[in-house]
Amino acid sequence: MNLTKNIMILLSVTLIIFACRDSVNVYDESRNPEYRLAAYNSLTENEKSNVTSDWENATVTPGVYASSQHGSPAILAEGYPSPITYITPLSRTFAEGTPLVMVTFNTIDDGLLGPIVIVLLAEDATVIGFFGRI
Repeated sequence: MNLTKNIMILLSVTLIIFACRDSVNVYDESRNPEYRLAAYNSLTENEKSNVTSDWENATVTPGVYASSQHGSPAILAEGYPSPITYITPLSRTFAEGTPLVMVTFNTIDDGLLGPIVIVLLAEDATVIGFFGRI
């Protein structure tokens, strides 16, 4: 009888923990201004001067962390068929499926180098990487 009760309590606590964890880590579109600001503040002054449109209207795309086929960090972003590898100065790793966002800034060099894309954690808007520009 006690064993059954303990198992039920353990299962209940486990479900509550996972439910709370998932509710905290979900992309929230209302936080887009916060993501844009954090991404914009991570740019150098030169990069900021090359942004062609209002940074406050930069495109925010939700995604999740995924390893690339080479084991590099990547984001599987909404609307993209496969994970996109990004460059990160961090040695920190993330669990597969960790919610991320990418913020895209168009620049005067898009035709040559592509846009500036910054990758952030959806949970707290921490900048964790960027896309390499050609």
